[in-house]
Formats: sequence, structure tokens, C-alpha cells
Amino acid sequence: ILSGHELEVEITVFDEIGRKFDNFSSLEWKWESSNPSYIPHPDTSEMRHHGNHALTTVSPTNQIGSVTLKALSNHYLDEVLLQEGISLESNKFQEISSKLSLLLRREPNLNPERLLLFSHIDNEGALQVVGGSGYFSFDHNAERGNNQLADILRDGRKIKVYPKLEGSFHVHVRDQCLDLRTSLSSEVVISDIYSINVQVADKVQVDHSILACVQILDSHDSAFPTDQYGHMNLKPHPKTPHITIRPATSMDVSHLSPSKMGACMMYVIKGIVVGTANLYFNATVSSGRIITSVPQEIQVFSPLSLTPKEIWLVPKATFKVPALILYSNKILYIKIM
Repeated sequence: ILSGHELEVEITVFDEIGRKFDNFSSLEWKWESSNPSYIPHPDTSEMRHHGNHALTTVSPTNQIGSVTLKALSNHYLDEVLLQEGISLESNKFQEISSKLSLLLRREPNLNPERLLLFSHIDNEGALQVVGGSGYFSFDHNAERGNNQLADILRDGRKIKVYPKLEGSFHVHVRDQCLDLRTSLSSEVVISDIYSINVQVADKVQVDHSILACVQILDSHDSAFPTDQYGHMNLKPHPKTPHITIRPATSMDVSHLSPSKMGACMMYVIKGIVVGTANLYFNATVSSGRIITSVPQEIQVFSPLSLTPKEIWLVPKATFKVPALILYSNKILYIKIM
């Protein structure tokens, strides 16, 4: 059952040969819970009798695990005996009881809500069923006439997708044990490479580094997740001695949040020699054709220096301090007041 959702429990009473009692509202009931932190003891005063059965509502907490409820009775309600003029000494009878074992589970989710896959014969992706009972069925609409956009197989809690053709479809999942009003759904999009987007600063100082964010985009300008890049043969082409470039390590991007990086393949660009560098990236589409990003111009400049090193001034005197920058063997002055 779903944790955190109320559950209605029904009680019926039978005699020794299995005949159902038409009414048992005169019985005093007691409830027990094997783990009250999962399901508190139901309130017997809130039992609702409807002829040959009674209903009570239990309220599971948001815990995950197993719990057993026990309903038992071994005597009549005192007020019923007093009303009928029966001695209270005759109240006891042999205990009757029943147990109900429950598994508490959280509401399932299907992740991700949108799965973007590169259209490559050796590629694969997966949808993950999180939470729920673990028992589910699924269906999809990946057929296009006599063709199918992908092969789809179940692997435990995963639904694996092996792309075959470009297009989009939905996968629907239904939990077979939990009472859910709607099914879970994720969109699967299979696309080729249509463009490469490079985000990088246009200046870097000698012996310093900057980060470049590279995104490979589909036909709708959505960025492929970086786990798809293995089949895309993404390569940088600096074509210049002014900079070096390498893939970023986890230490290089430790100061960035995952939301800021997004679906980016990060590279570290280091300034080596003063001058101008042109940088672009290549990737290979599923047909084998090479696609190239728009070239990015990066200026490499020398460190900023101030001259002169010392200034002696009389009181209330002023002096303009020039900031000296060497760029392409030219001296540039920036006045600092």
C-alpha cells in the first residue's frame, strides 16, 4: 500500500463452519499494530458497522517497511449486556482474531521524464522506476507503420531503450500492486546531431585557465546529456600554439553547481603565448558525416603590471598611474586615477 495514504480495512466475522454473521456490532474490538510508528493503533470508536461487515480507517505514516495489524475480540460491549439484562460475568468468550500484513511503499516515479538519445546503433538509454512495489507493467507507442523507433526491454526496475530510428514516443508504466489513479509516463526522443554550441570567455591571461562549456544539440536545440557523447567522437581543434585544451576534471569544476553546468562537456583552456587563437569542435553524426561548431576567437594577453613601482608625492599632490599591458608585442596604457 502507499505510505502516507489512508486505507480502509473491512472486518467480517464467521462461525466455526464458515457462515458469515449478519451482525456483530455487540462485540468489543481491540486493535494492535506491530509497529505503531508505521501505522498507529486504529481507533475502535470509529469503526462503522454495515450489516454483516464493519469498516475502519487506518492512517499509515510516511515510513517504508512492513507492518502487521491485528484485530481481536474476546468479550461483548458492557452497555449491550446491561441493556439486555445479562450479567457482566458472562461477558468473556474465546478470543477471535485476524491479522493483516502490509508492505508500505512510496509512490513510484519514472525517471527521467524526458530521455534524449543519440541515434546510433550501439547506443542505449534507460528509464528507472523509483519507489512503488517493484512489480509493474509497461507499454509504449514506438511503432511507426512497419518500423519501430527503438527496441525496448525490461531489466529489473529499468526499462532499456535501444534506438533505431529518429523520432519520439512515450513509455507508460503501471504499478501492479498499488492503487494509483494514473500511470507513469516518460517521453523518449531519438535524434541525430544538428549543431554544436560552445560557451567560453573570449580572453585568457598567459599561464591562467578558463572553462569552456560544449553542448551537442538535437533537431530542437536541446542539449544531449553528456553520457551520450561516447558515440559522438567530440574533439576540440585549437589549431594554434597560443592555448592548450583538455577535458576538465572533477576538481576543475568543483566550484560549479550541477545546475550551472547543465548538459555541458567541460574543457579547460590555458593561455600559453600572447596572441589570438581560434577554437572549434567537431562531432560525428550517425551517418559518419562531420559537423563543426562556429569558431570561437580567444585572445591571450600578458599579465597586468603597474609602473612605476614607487611614487613619492608632496601633500595634496596627484599623479596618474598607468596600468601597463603587453599584447601582441604592443604596449597598451590604461590610466588608473
